[in-house]
Amino acid sequence: LAEAAAYHADRLRRCPELLSPTLRGALQTGSMVSAAHYLQAQRVRRVIEAAFGEVMARFDVLVTPTTPLPACRAEEDETALTGPRMRNTAPFNLTGLPAVSVPCGFSADGLPIGLQVVGRAWDEVTVLRVASTYERAVDWHARHPGTLAPATGAPSLPGGHA
Repeated sequence: LAEAAAYHADRLRRCPELLSPTLRGALQTGSMVSAAHYLQAQRVRRVIEAAFGEVMARFDVLVTPTTPLPACRAEEDETALTGPRMRNTAPFNLTGLPAVSVPCGFSADGLPIGLQVVGRAWDEVTVLRVASTYERAVDWHARHPGTLAPATGAPSLPGGHA
């Protein structure tokens, strides 16, 4: 949060009304982090990065759901869901490991579901290659929320499944 607060400090000061209450609150909290706490957090981050590096050395990529919760409509969103939604992405934001999310289906409500591909440090090429290969094999990226029909000209899923 401290890094985000530093990056957005001018925006937060000049036009806070343009930021959502959740983001505004997070940035304000981040601006209160002391230098001592920030430096200690960086030390802990390095330990976590090393541990993730050891695990990722055994794999080309790690594939997970992008978020453990299904998407909701904007008007149904709740601040309390922010933390749980970030459960699968936050570790890679913290460690700086390359990650990408690609569409992999729709919830029962017709909203998109994402598949996250995570790679080793500095191996963005493999992450993007795996994501691209997946997208070429299926057509979720060509479908639109609220409909399960593919966009015009989009290939169907292997086996004709929707």
